[in-house]
Amino acid sequence: MPRAAAALLAAFAALCAAAGSALAESPFGAAAARLGVPGAVVVRATGNAAPRFEVTGCARFAADGVTCVVALRTDSLMRVASITKFATALGTLRLVEEGRLDLGSDVSKWLGFPLRNPAFPDRVITLRHLLTHTSSLIDGEEYFVPRPEPVRKLLDMPGRYDTAQPPGACTRYANLNTFLVGAIVEAATNELFEQFLARAVLQPLGLEAGINWYGLESLPGDRVAAIYLKPEDNATAAAPWIASIDDFAGGPPQRNPAYLSPQGGLRISAAGLVRLGQQLLPSASEKLLKSETMQAMLAPALVEPGPPACNPTDKDSQGRFGLGVQVLRYGDRTWTGHLGEAYGLRGALLVDRERGDILVYLVNGSIAPLPGDADILAALGAP
Repeated sequence: MPRAAAALLAAFAALCAAAGSALAESPFGAAAARLGVPGAVVVRATGNAAPRFEVTGCARFAADGVTCVVALRTDSLMRVASITKFATALGTLRLVEEGRLDLGSDVSKWLGFPLRNPAFPDRVITLRHLLTHTSSLIDGEEYFVPRPEPVRKLLDMPGRYDTAQPPGACTRYANLNTFLVGAIVEAATNELFEQFLARAVLQPLGLEAGINWYGLESLPGDRVAAIYLKPEDNATAAAPWIASIDDFAGGPPQRNPAYLSPQGGLRISAAGLVRLGQQLLPSASEKLLKSETMQAMLAPALVEPGPPACNPTDKDSQGRFGLGVQVLRYGDRTWTGHLGEAYGLRGALLVDRERGDILVYLVNGSIAPLPGDADILAALGAP
């Protein structure tokens, strides 16, 4: 491991040390400052027991990008990027249980247009393919359109398909898959996706959370954590933080109904993610899915991710995909859940079903690139 990466990893390991009584003086806070992140939350829980929190740093800066005006809290809500996909999958599979959707049919009937890889026109693309990233779809530069633009507009863009591999042949992670899942849910329910997810997942679990701040318009401004970046030409500790998303300057969060965001638009706290992650535990006290549906959700779509050309990213960091979940192997432990990274955020919701452990971390920005997720998990004490 390069010296700089080793130092960064060591700093992150220190970030996850036990917190002292005063945040500003704690080892946790000092390590976060050395690492150069504006704020960090780490949560560990076992089963349905009370979680253990460590939190430090800033949820929102003043206009100067230097002065912290709102401290990060355990109940601060932030955009958790692709961790959203797990919540989306829970809701979608509830519709499958109700018989309103199914995993094996051609999704064209819900989309209202034929969805086909032009290189394999006789191979249907199913909901299972979309949820497991085996559809042969590719993100490209854009993977969403504002309402009321037709979803089909995305598929008309060039380079949307892996023309070397048919649907079902290999894993290729693409946000576009989950975007289409959201469009299918809207067609099946005649609801906006954010309304559906609130009704089917968030409200039944008692979660204070929402897609694009839906249902959270009265949330106090000090409960919102913005996501930050440094200027591209001055990524230094002294440079001001620049909000990349969700900086409401102290006011209540503003719902944005213009975008369908099933792939990354969930706003939720670290505590809320623990509650959501309990759904993956066999001992969950309030289960949204039947046991057989959960088993189907957890089963990797492919034992191997396919030929190397399937996915240019590091397959070890991606793991294997079930229905809207990642199955990751680190050391002798298997973690199920989802990773998240966007706009400067890094985070994870991970559950060791065998031991009953839940691990959540959220970082709302960083000066320099953080280590890979495998290293972060190791630094968080997950062998």
